[in-house]
Amino acid sequence: MPLASSVPLHQQAYSLDHQSWVDLLATTENILIIQDLDGVCMELVNDPLQRRIDPGYVAATQAFGDHFYVLTNGEHIGPRGVNGIIEKAFGDAARVKAEGLYLPGLAAGGVQWQTRAGGVEHPGVSEAELRFLETVPGQVTERIQQFFHPPFRMAGG
Repeated sequence: MPLASSVPLHQQAYSLDHQSWVDLLATTENILIIQDLDGVCMELVNDPLQRRIDPGYVAATQAFGDHFYVLTNGEHIGPRGVNGIIEKAFGDAARVKAEGLYLPGLAAGGVQWQTRAGGVEHPGVSEAELRFLETVPGQVTERIQQFFHPPFRMAGG
């Protein structure tokens, strides 16, 4: 792998020397880019449901093909998932799916794998574990409600 400098890669500060970073990307034959999401390509916000992503960023990742993946503790799918954020950014979920604009890679702490087409798998997680995990939100909701309910349940009172 050719380096843009004689300084070892781990000692280079590409955030301060953009041209060297561009040179390295342009001259490296087989590079793998793993990108975090929150706070990197999406602003940090108080309400995760208000996260936004620039459609230009998403489109630009296509140029890297199989050399670009994301890694996030969030999810690809679900009400807080990055897929919904991408669909909202483009304003057309059907287009996002048809053009394969989803971000490929690992999510949910590394147990949720997604392709650019939006296909999601859970490698290494059994069907029994997935069924259990589907019940967790309901169990937590029920237990929180029980916790805050008075300990006495008197009829008519």
